[in-house]
Amino acid sequence: MLRKFNACHQYKRDFLKPGFFVYLNNRTQILLSQTRSRISAIRLFNAVLLPFFLGIMATFSHLPFGYVWLSLASFALFTLIWQKHTSTVAKTISGFSYAMGYFLVSLHWVGFFYLSSENPNVTFAVLSVLGVALYAALFWASMLCVISLFPTRMADRAWLFGLAIPVADLLRTTLGQFPNAQFGYMWINTPLLQLASLGGVFLISLSVCLPTSLIIGKKYKSALLVMGLVSVGLYAANPEKVEFHEYRVAVIQHNAEQSLKWTDGYDVELENRLMQMALRAQIQNADLIIAPENAVTRLINSGDPIFDRFRENLDIPILFGAPGTGDLGQISNSAFFYEPTLNSVQQYDKVHLAPVAEKSIVPWAHDSASLFSGSNPAVFKTSIRIPNIAPLICYDGAFPIHGKSLPQRPDLLSIISADSLLGNFGALQARDQASIRAVETGIPVVRAAATGISAIIGPDGSVLQVSGFDTRQILIHALPRTFAPTLFWKFGVQVDVGLIIMVLIGSAVVACLRKTVTPRFGVFP
Repeated sequence: MLRKFNACHQYKRDFLKPGFFVYLNNRTQILLSQTRSRISAIRLFNAVLLPFFLGIMATFSHLPFGYVWLSLASFALFTLIWQKHTSTVAKTISGFSYAMGYFLVSLHWVGFFYLSSENPNVTFAVLSVLGVALYAALFWASMLCVISLFPTRMADRAWLFGLAIPVADLLRTTLGQFPNAQFGYMWINTPLLQLASLGGVFLISLSVCLPTSLIIGKKYKSALLVMGLVSVGLYAANPEKVEFHEYRVAVIQHNAEQSLKWTDGYDVELENRLMQMALRAQIQNADLIIAPENAVTRLINSGDPIFDRFRENLDIPILFGAPGTGDLGQISNSAFFYEPTLNSVQQYDKVHLAPVAEKSIVPWAHDSASLFSGSNPAVFKTSIRIPNIAPLICYDGAFPIHGKSLPQRPDLLSIISADSLLGNFGALQARDQASIRAVETGIPVVRAAATGISAIIGPDGSVLQVSGFDTRQILIHALPRTFAPTLFWKFGVQVDVGLIIMVLIGSAVVACLRKTVTPRFGVFP
């Protein structure tokens, strides 16, 4: 008995030694540190890594892949992740990570400008891709940050979340002047394309994002209402039957080698190639020829000898691109329309210059490599059976077109481009943009690209004829007739503003009708 008492007493003395508490405290701190590290790793994965990879996954909806369902799955999973974050910082970081993953891949072709020159610069290529991705991602992240700060008593956050990315893309296009890789472009090769005739790319994005957000937020009645409205919109936007003129248009894709385009002597070869292909198109009974951007690579004006050469050899009009000079000697990226029968030349100077490639990225700076932009869009008036042709040069075709953006409604939109700077991925996106422009306006689009992809597109967005990439081809097809002016042509971005107001009203109504807010998994806080 005494031995047991002494043993117990000794244990108590050891237990009460200061060293034991130090040891216990150290072990506790280690366990807490490990727990914090695991929690931090999980938070890092949920807030940064997982959204980033979901953004990359969404890019596989673009051509040449075309897995549209990946876009829907990616956005739905990101919606779940975003609503589970409790802090504004975490929500903003996850939105930024999702956007960076998406834009880094979908805009990687921006770097080809520095890789396709005579002296490739990998560093500048990487920095340019990072720069444009960061610029575009800031719009998405900023809008998601604003949504997370919005009081839930004033508006339902599930509605606002479905509005965030479409509005961010709209602001990026109108204010940021960078319309590429919008969320709605991933759905161009689906029936949702026809919604562009009502509200442009914005409505396509909204018709995907809003129902998905409402379903994830368990607002099933609201989601059914929105999907019903989308169905009504699709019915209203159902295109007319495409009819054709007897008039035939020829598209020349002369496949100019980018690395040689600006070298001495190559301009003569390109002019001869252009003339030979134009003569072949005339022999095949074409009534109008459209050639690419910089089909002529030397500096010309309306009095250049090349027009005498056209007059001697051609009987049909030709529209082509070349570096042009203005009245004050400024150099522009221009489109020229020449009618041999009238010996008349019309010139359009590109309005939307591509950042870095054609103008300084610093708005107030104008370096020696910068071009001068045209002041206004133009419509070429002709004496042929297609009286009005609206010329667009490359980056011009990325911006929405409506009645307020052109002086009058044309019978044809011609987009001339030098796609060798974009690579295959960028050329496919540019061709999709041409389909959007056709549906927005109800006007056929003819796209002539130096190395592809050239296409003749109907007013319903259907591709009637298309070229390959990096080939020398002539496309000839009867020109489609225009549709009646679309809603988007008549009102433009005003339609999108009206849709935003309607969604905000719906969000406020839902918030007012909601009696209690019980945070739970799957419901926006």
